[in-house]
Amino acid sequence: MNEPLAIELTFGVVIFGFGALQGFFFSGILFFQQKGNRSANRWLAVILAVVGAFLFTKVAMMSGFYMRIPHIIGAGAPFWYLFGPMIYAYTAFLVNENHRFSATDLLHLLPAVYCLYQMFPFYQLSGAEKIAAVQTPPTGPPEYHLIYLVVGLLLLGYHFAAIRKINRAEKSITNNSTSHQKENLRWVKRQLIAFTIYIVFDTLAGYLLTVFEIPLNILELTTTFIMAIFVQIVAVTASRNPEKLFPPIVSDPQTNGSHPPIPEPDAQKEKYQNSALSKDIAQNYLDALIHLMETKRPYLNSELKLTDLAAMLGISPHNLSQILNQELKQPFYEFVNQYRINAAKAMMLNPEYQQFTILAIAYDAGFNTKSSFNRAFKECTGMTPSAYQKAHAISSSHIR
Repeated sequence: MNEPLAIELTFGVVIFGFGALQGFFFSGILFFQQKGNRSANRWLAVILAVVGAFLFTKVAMMSGFYMRIPHIIGAGAPFWYLFGPMIYAYTAFLVNENHRFSATDLLHLLPAVYCLYQMFPFYQLSGAEKIAAVQTPPTGPPEYHLIYLVVGLLLLGYHFAAIRKINRAEKSITNNSTSHQKENLRWVKRQLIAFTIYIVFDTLAGYLLTVFEIPLNILELTTTFIMAIFVQIVAVTASRNPEKLFPPIVSDPQTNGSHPPIPEPDAQKEKYQNSALSKDIAQNYLDALIHLMETKRPYLNSELKLTDLAAMLGISPHNLSQILNQELKQPFYEFVNQYRINAAKAMMLNPEYQQFTILAIAYDAGFNTKSSFNRAFKECTGMTPSAYQKAHAISSSHIR
Protein backbone atom coordinates (compact mmCIF):
# COMPACT_ATOMS: atom_id res chain seq x y z
CA MET A 1 0.00 0.00 0.00
CA ASN A 2 1.42 3.37 -1.04
CA GLU A 3 2.02 5.90 1.71
CA PRO A 4 -0.08 9.05 1.42
CA LEU A 5 1.84 11.91 -0.17
CA ALA A 6 2.41 14.85 2.17
CA ILE A 7 1.42 18.17 0.63
CA GLU A 8 3.50 21.10 1.85
CA LEU A 9 1.31 24.14 2.55
CA THR A 10 3.65 27.12 2.53
CA PHE A 11 2.68 30.80 2.36
CA GLY A 12 3.44 30.84 -1.37
CA VAL A 13 1.30 27.75 -1.98
CA VAL A 14 -1.68 29.37 -0.25
CA ILE A 15 -1.29 32.72 -2.05
CA PHE A 16 -0.77 31.21 -5.49
CA GLY A 17 -3.51 28.65 -4.92
CA PHE A 18 -5.96 31.40 -4.03
CA GLY A 19 -4.87 33.31 -7.15
CA ALA A 20 -5.44 30.22 -9.31
CA LEU A 21 -8.97 29.74 -7.94
CA GLN A 22 -9.77 33.40 -8.50
CA GLY A 23 -8.38 33.20 -12.02
CA PHE A 24 -10.65 30.29 -12.91
CA PHE A 25 -13.65 31.89 -11.16
CA PHE A 26 -13.41 35.26 -12.90
CA SER A 27 -12.56 33.57 -16.17
CA GLY A 28 -15.95 31.84 -16.04
CA ILE A 29 -17.74 35.06 -15.13
CA LEU A 30 -16.11 37.02 -17.95
CA PHE A 31 -16.63 34.30 -20.55
CA PHE A 32 -20.39 34.22 -20.01
CA GLN A 33 -20.78 37.96 -19.30
CA GLN A 34 -23.35 39.57 -21.60
CA LYS A 35 -22.56 43.19 -20.71
CA GLY A 36 -20.17 45.36 -22.67
CA ASN A 37 -17.78 44.03 -25.27
CA ARG A 38 -18.37 40.27 -25.21
CA SER A 39 -15.54 39.40 -27.60
CA ALA A 40 -12.98 41.27 -25.49
CA ASN A 41 -14.45 39.75 -22.33
CA ARG A 42 -13.93 36.24 -23.69
CA TRP A 43 -10.33 36.91 -24.62
CA LEU A 44 -9.67 38.28 -21.15
CA ALA A 45 -11.39 35.15 -19.79
CA VAL A 46 -8.98 32.96 -21.77
CA ILE A 47 -6.00 34.95 -20.45
CA LEU A 48 -7.25 34.56 -16.87
CA ALA A 49 -7.79 30.83 -17.38
CA VAL A 50 -4.22 30.40 -18.66
CA VAL A 51 -2.85 32.48 -15.77
CA GLY A 52 -4.91 30.34 -13.38
CA ALA A 53 -3.45 27.19 -14.95
CA PHE A 54 0.10 28.55 -14.56
CA LEU A 55 -0.55 29.39 -10.91
CA PHE A 56 -2.02 25.93 -10.30
CA THR A 57 1.05 24.33 -11.89
CA LYS A 58 3.32 26.40 -9.66
CA VAL A 59 1.30 25.35 -6.61
CA ALA A 60 1.67 21.70 -7.64
CA MET A 61 5.44 22.07 -8.04
CA MET A 62 5.93 23.96 -4.77
CA SER A 63 3.72 21.69 -2.68
CA GLY A 64 4.93 18.39 -4.12
CA PHE A 65 1.48 17.64 -5.53
CA TYR A 66 3.06 17.23 -8.98
CA MET A 67 4.19 13.76 -7.89
CA ARG A 68 0.53 12.68 -8.00
CA ILE A 69 -0.08 14.24 -11.40
CA PRO A 70 3.39 14.28 -13.02
CA HIS A 71 2.07 14.89 -16.52
CA ILE A 72 1.35 18.53 -15.68
CA ILE A 73 5.12 19.09 -15.57
CA GLY A 74 6.03 21.26 -18.55
CA ALA A 75 2.48 21.18 -19.91
CA GLY A 76 2.22 24.96 -19.86
CA ALA A 77 5.49 25.69 -21.67
CA PRO A 78 3.92 26.41 -25.12
CA PHE A 79 1.47 28.85 -23.55
CA TRP A 80 4.30 31.22 -22.69
CA TYR A 81 4.51 31.88 -26.43
CA LEU A 82 0.76 32.52 -26.62
CA PHE A 83 0.56 35.21 -23.93
CA GLY A 84 1.61 37.94 -26.34
CA PRO A 85 -0.87 37.02 -29.11
CA MET A 86 -3.67 36.63 -26.54
CA ILE A 87 -3.02 40.08 -25.06
CA TYR A 88 -2.91 41.63 -28.52
CA ALA A 89 -6.14 39.84 -29.51
CA TYR A 90 -7.83 41.11 -26.33
CA THR A 91 -6.76 44.67 -27.18
CA ALA A 92 -7.88 44.34 -30.80
CA PHE A 93 -11.37 43.23 -29.76
CA LEU A 94 -11.47 45.81 -26.96
CA VAL A 95 -11.14 48.69 -29.42
CA ASN A 96 -13.32 47.03 -32.05
CA GLU A 97 -15.77 44.23 -31.25
CA ASN A 98 -16.14 43.53 -34.98
CA HIS A 99 -12.45 42.73 -35.38
CA ARG A 100 -11.93 39.69 -37.60
CA PHE A 101 -9.04 37.26 -37.84
CA SER A 102 -7.31 36.55 -41.13
CA ALA A 103 -5.36 33.53 -42.33
CA THR A 104 -2.07 35.33 -41.68
CA ASP A 105 -2.95 35.55 -37.98
CA LEU A 106 -2.14 31.85 -37.76
CA LEU A 107 1.52 32.86 -38.00
CA HIS A 108 1.27 34.07 -34.41
CA LEU A 109 0.97 30.43 -33.36
CA LEU A 110 4.31 29.37 -34.88
CA PRO A 111 6.48 29.98 -31.77
CA ALA A 112 4.08 27.96 -29.62
CA VAL A 113 3.95 25.17 -32.21
CA TYR A 114 7.75 25.10 -32.35
CA CYS A 115 7.93 24.92 -28.54
CA LEU A 116 5.42 22.06 -28.60
CA TYR A 117 7.64 20.28 -31.15
CA GLN A 118 10.71 20.76 -28.94
CA MET A 119 8.86 19.57 -25.84
CA PHE A 120 7.30 16.54 -27.51
CA PRO A 121 10.08 14.08 -26.48
CA PHE A 122 9.61 15.18 -22.85
CA TYR A 123 5.83 14.79 -23.10
CA GLN A 124 6.34 11.16 -24.21
CA LEU A 125 8.17 10.28 -20.98
CA SER A 126 6.41 8.31 -18.28
CA GLY A 127 5.30 10.00 -15.09
CA ALA A 128 8.22 8.56 -13.14
CA GLU A 129 10.70 9.75 -15.77
CA LYS A 130 9.26 13.28 -15.67
CA ILE A 131 9.56 13.37 -11.87
CA ALA A 132 13.15 12.16 -12.12
CA ALA A 133 13.91 14.81 -14.75
CA VAL A 134 12.59 17.55 -12.47
CA GLN A 135 14.45 16.27 -9.41
CA THR A 136 17.76 15.81 -11.26
CA PRO A 137 19.85 18.98 -11.60
CA PRO A 138 20.47 19.87 -15.28
CA THR A 139 23.91 19.18 -16.71
CA GLY A 140 25.80 20.71 -19.60
CA PRO A 141 25.70 24.31 -20.86
CA PRO A 142 22.37 26.00 -20.07
CA GLU A 143 20.15 27.02 -22.97
CA TYR A 144 17.48 28.66 -20.87
CA HIS A 145 18.94 32.11 -21.56
CA LEU A 146 17.80 31.81 -25.18
CA ILE A 147 14.31 30.79 -24.08
CA TYR A 148 14.09 33.74 -21.69
CA LEU A 149 15.31 36.10 -24.38
CA VAL A 150 12.91 34.85 -27.07
CA VAL A 151 9.86 34.76 -24.79
CA GLY A 152 10.69 38.18 -23.36
CA LEU A 153 11.19 39.81 -26.77
CA LEU A 154 7.97 38.29 -28.09
CA LEU A 155 6.00 39.56 -25.10
CA LEU A 156 7.54 43.02 -25.44
CA GLY A 157 6.69 43.16 -29.14
CA TYR A 158 3.05 42.25 -28.55
CA HIS A 159 2.74 44.61 -25.59
CA PHE A 160 4.09 47.54 -27.61
CA ALA A 161 1.71 46.68 -30.47
CA ALA A 162 -1.22 46.53 -28.04
CA ILE A 163 -0.29 49.88 -26.46
CA ARG A 164 -0.01 51.43 -29.92
CA LYS A 165 -3.47 50.16 -30.83
CA ILE A 166 -4.92 51.65 -27.65
CA ASN A 167 -3.23 54.99 -28.41
CA ARG A 168 -4.93 55.05 -31.81
CA ALA A 169 -8.27 54.25 -30.22
CA GLU A 170 -7.80 57.03 -27.66
CA LYS A 171 -7.22 59.53 -30.46
CA SER A 172 -10.37 58.32 -32.21
CA ILE A 173 -12.53 59.40 -29.27
CA THR A 174 -10.71 62.63 -28.47
CA ASN A 175 -13.76 64.66 -29.48
CA ASN A 176 -16.24 62.24 -27.96
CA SER A 177 -17.34 63.33 -24.49
CA THR A 178 -17.80 59.75 -23.28
CA SER A 179 -14.86 60.20 -20.92
CA HIS A 180 -15.43 56.80 -19.30
CA GLN A 181 -14.38 55.23 -22.62
CA LYS A 182 -11.08 57.10 -22.51
CA GLU A 183 -10.60 56.23 -18.84
CA ASN A 184 -11.24 52.53 -19.51
CA LEU A 185 -8.69 52.52 -22.32
CA ARG A 186 -6.18 54.32 -20.12
CA TRP A 187 -6.76 51.76 -17.37
CA VAL A 188 -5.93 48.92 -19.77
CA LYS A 189 -2.93 50.83 -21.10
CA ARG A 190 -1.60 51.41 -17.57
CA GLN A 191 -1.75 47.68 -16.87
CA LEU A 192 0.06 46.95 -20.14
CA ILE A 193 2.77 49.53 -19.42
CA ALA A 194 3.28 48.15 -15.90
CA PHE A 195 3.64 44.61 -17.23
CA THR A 196 5.92 45.84 -20.02
CA ILE A 197 8.28 47.35 -17.45
CA TYR A 198 8.29 44.08 -15.53
CA ILE A 199 8.88 42.05 -18.71
CA VAL A 200 11.99 44.14 -19.46
CA PHE A 201 13.29 43.45 -15.96
CA ASP A 202 12.35 39.77 -16.08
CA THR A 203 13.92 39.22 -19.50
CA LEU A 204 17.21 40.89 -18.62
CA ALA A 205 17.41 39.22 -15.21
CA GLY A 206 16.48 35.80 -16.61
CA TYR A 207 19.01 36.09 -19.40
CA LEU A 208 21.86 37.14 -17.13
CA LEU A 209 21.07 34.59 -14.42
CA THR A 210 20.98 31.69 -16.87
CA VAL A 211 24.16 32.83 -18.65
CA PHE A 212 26.00 32.82 -15.32
CA GLU A 213 24.25 29.58 -14.25
CA ILE A 214 22.60 31.16 -11.19
CA PRO A 215 19.38 29.42 -9.99
CA LEU A 216 16.18 31.03 -11.21
CA ASN A 217 14.05 30.16 -8.18
CA ILE A 218 13.60 33.73 -6.94
CA LEU A 219 12.90 35.09 -10.43
CA GLU A 220 10.35 32.36 -11.14
CA LEU A 221 8.61 33.08 -7.83
CA THR A 222 8.55 36.79 -8.67
CA THR A 223 6.96 36.09 -12.06
CA THR A 224 4.37 33.85 -10.43
CA PHE A 225 3.68 36.52 -7.82
CA ILE A 226 3.13 39.11 -10.58
CA MET A 227 0.60 36.75 -12.17
CA ALA A 228 -1.23 36.45 -8.85
CA ILE A 229 -1.27 40.26 -8.57
CA PHE A 230 -2.77 40.47 -12.08
CA VAL A 231 -5.64 38.21 -11.00
CA GLN A 232 -6.15 40.38 -7.90
CA ILE A 233 -6.28 43.53 -10.04
CA VAL A 234 -9.02 41.98 -12.17
CA ALA A 235 -10.88 40.79 -9.07
CA VAL A 236 -10.79 44.19 -7.36
CA THR A 237 -11.71 45.99 -10.58
CA ALA A 238 -14.66 43.67 -11.17
CA SER A 239 -16.05 44.46 -7.73
CA ARG A 240 -15.29 48.19 -7.50
CA ASN A 241 -15.27 49.44 -11.11
CA PRO A 242 -17.01 46.83 -13.27
CA GLU A 243 -17.44 49.27 -16.17
CA LYS A 244 -13.68 48.98 -16.77
CA LEU A 245 -14.09 45.26 -17.49
CA PHE A 246 -17.42 45.62 -19.29
CA PRO A 247 -16.90 48.88 -21.19
CA PRO A 248 -18.96 50.22 -24.09
CA ILE A 249 -17.51 49.32 -27.47
CA VAL A 250 -14.85 51.70 -28.77
CA SER A 251 -13.68 51.82 -32.35
CA ASP A 252 -10.14 51.85 -33.60
CA PRO A 253 -9.98 54.53 -36.28
CA GLN A 254 -8.38 52.07 -38.68
CA THR A 255 -11.15 49.51 -38.33
CA ASN A 256 -14.80 49.27 -39.17
CA GLY A 257 -16.18 49.43 -35.63
CA SER A 258 -19.83 49.95 -34.92
CA HIS A 259 -19.31 53.25 -33.09
CA PRO A 260 -17.16 55.63 -35.16
CA PRO A 261 -15.41 58.59 -33.55
CA ILE A 262 -17.05 61.99 -33.46
CA PRO A 263 -15.24 64.07 -36.11
CA GLU A 264 -14.37 67.76 -36.02
CA PRO A 265 -17.05 70.18 -37.35
CA ASP A 266 -15.37 70.56 -40.76
CA ALA A 267 -14.98 66.81 -41.00
CA GLN A 268 -18.66 66.41 -40.08
CA LYS A 269 -19.72 68.57 -43.01
CA GLU A 270 -17.59 66.51 -45.36
CA LYS A 271 -18.79 63.26 -43.80
CA TYR A 272 -22.48 64.14 -44.11
CA GLN A 273 -22.37 66.16 -47.35
CA ASN A 274 -23.81 63.24 -49.33
CA SER A 275 -26.47 62.50 -46.73
CA ALA A 276 -30.09 62.55 -47.91
CA LEU A 277 -31.09 64.04 -44.57
CA SER A 278 -32.09 67.66 -45.21
CA LYS A 279 -32.18 70.34 -42.53
CA ASP A 280 -35.99 70.23 -42.32
CA ILE A 281 -36.13 66.44 -42.13
CA ALA A 282 -33.39 66.42 -39.50
CA GLN A 283 -35.35 68.94 -37.42
CA ASN A 284 -38.50 66.79 -37.67
CA TYR A 285 -36.59 63.75 -36.48
CA LEU A 286 -35.02 65.81 -33.69
CA ASP A 287 -38.48 66.90 -32.51
CA ALA A 288 -39.61 63.27 -32.60
CA LEU A 289 -36.48 62.25 -30.68
CA ILE A 290 -37.07 64.82 -27.93
CA HIS A 291 -40.71 63.73 -27.68
CA LEU A 292 -39.64 60.08 -27.45
CA MET A 293 -37.10 60.81 -24.72
CA GLU A 294 -39.61 62.80 -22.66
CA THR A 295 -42.56 60.42 -23.00
CA LYS A 296 -41.10 56.91 -23.32
CA ARG A 297 -37.93 57.68 -21.32
CA PRO A 298 -35.74 55.02 -22.99
CA TYR A 299 -32.69 56.47 -21.22
CA LEU A 300 -33.80 54.63 -18.06
CA ASN A 301 -32.57 51.45 -19.74
CA SER A 302 -28.90 51.17 -18.73
CA GLU A 303 -28.18 49.02 -21.80
CA LEU A 304 -29.56 51.57 -24.29
CA LYS A 305 -27.42 51.84 -27.43
CA LEU A 306 -27.42 54.11 -30.47
CA THR A 307 -28.88 51.31 -32.58
CA ASP A 308 -31.74 50.80 -30.10
CA LEU A 309 -32.72 54.47 -30.07
CA ALA A 310 -32.48 54.68 -33.87
CA ALA A 311 -34.80 51.67 -34.18
CA MET A 312 -37.36 53.36 -31.92
CA LEU A 313 -37.33 56.40 -34.20
CA GLY A 314 -37.40 54.31 -37.36
CA ILE A 315 -34.18 55.78 -38.78
CA SER A 316 -30.69 54.46 -39.32
CA PRO A 317 -28.02 54.76 -36.60
CA HIS A 318 -25.97 56.83 -39.05
CA ASN A 319 -28.77 59.38 -39.46
CA LEU A 320 -29.38 59.54 -35.71
CA SER A 321 -25.68 60.13 -35.13
CA GLN A 322 -25.78 62.91 -37.76
CA ILE A 323 -28.74 64.59 -36.04
CA LEU A 324 -27.05 64.49 -32.63
CA ASN A 325 -23.71 65.72 -33.95
CA GLN A 326 -24.98 68.47 -36.25
CA GLU A 327 -28.12 69.69 -34.52
CA LEU A 328 -27.19 69.25 -30.84
CA LYS A 329 -23.38 69.12 -31.08
CA GLN A 330 -23.47 66.11 -28.79
CA PRO A 331 -22.33 62.50 -29.09
CA PHE A 332 -24.83 59.78 -28.22
CA TYR A 333 -23.75 59.02 -24.64
CA GLU A 334 -23.60 62.68 -23.63
CA PHE A 335 -27.12 63.17 -24.99
CA VAL A 336 -28.50 60.17 -23.09
CA ASN A 337 -26.61 60.89 -19.87
CA GLN A 338 -27.99 64.42 -19.83
CA TYR A 339 -31.49 62.98 -19.49
CA ARG A 340 -30.32 60.49 -16.88
CA ILE A 341 -28.70 63.22 -14.79
CA ASN A 342 -31.85 65.36 -14.97
CA ALA A 343 -33.89 62.35 -13.86
CA ALA A 344 -31.50 61.70 -10.97
CA LYS A 345 -31.62 65.35 -9.89
CA ALA A 346 -35.42 65.24 -9.86
CA MET A 347 -35.37 62.09 -7.74
CA MET A 348 -32.97 63.66 -5.24
CA LEU A 349 -35.39 66.56 -4.71
CA ASN A 350 -38.45 64.33 -4.57
CA PRO A 351 -39.58 63.52 -0.98
CA GLU A 352 -40.65 60.06 -2.16
CA TYR A 353 -36.97 59.23 -2.78
CA GLN A 354 -35.65 60.49 0.56
CA GLN A 355 -35.05 56.94 1.78
CA PHE A 356 -33.21 55.95 -1.41
CA THR A 357 -29.42 55.79 -1.50
CA ILE A 358 -27.50 57.63 -4.21
CA LEU A 359 -26.64 54.27 -5.77
CA ALA A 360 -30.32 53.29 -5.93
CA ILE A 361 -31.15 56.61 -7.58
CA ALA A 362 -28.31 56.09 -10.07
CA TYR A 363 -29.71 52.69 -11.03
CA ASP A 364 -33.24 54.07 -11.35
CA ALA A 365 -31.97 56.88 -13.58
CA GLY A 366 -30.38 54.44 -16.03
CA PHE A 367 -26.77 54.16 -14.87
CA ASN A 368 -25.31 50.72 -14.24
CA THR A 369 -22.45 51.69 -11.89
CA LYS A 370 -21.96 54.27 -9.17
CA SER A 371 -18.62 55.43 -10.59
CA SER A 372 -20.05 56.18 -14.05
CA PHE A 373 -22.94 58.05 -12.42
CA ASN A 374 -20.60 60.13 -10.23
CA ARG A 375 -18.41 60.97 -13.21
CA ALA A 376 -21.28 61.99 -15.49
CA PHE A 377 -23.02 63.92 -12.70
CA LYS A 378 -19.91 65.95 -11.90
CA GLU A 379 -19.30 66.69 -15.59
CA CYS A 380 -22.87 67.94 -15.93
CA THR A 381 -23.30 69.87 -12.65
CA GLY A 382 -19.78 70.61 -11.46
CA MET A 383 -20.36 68.80 -8.15
CA THR A 384 -20.75 65.27 -6.84
CA PRO A 385 -24.24 63.78 -6.34
CA SER A 386 -23.87 63.85 -2.54
CA ALA A 387 -22.75 67.50 -2.59
CA TYR A 388 -25.67 68.41 -4.86
CA GLN A 389 -28.13 66.59 -2.62
CA LYS A 390 -26.73 68.25 0.50
CA ALA A 391 -26.74 71.74 -1.05
CA HIS A 392 -30.35 71.47 -2.14
CA ALA A 393 -31.39 70.02 1.21
CA ILE A 394 -29.93 73.13 2.89
CA SER A 395 -31.68 75.42 0.40
CA SER A 396 -35.00 73.70 1.05
CA SER A 397 -34.62 74.07 4.84
CA HIS A 398 -33.92 77.80 4.46
CA ILE A 399 -37.06 78.26 2.37
CA ARG A 400 -39.15 76.53 5.02
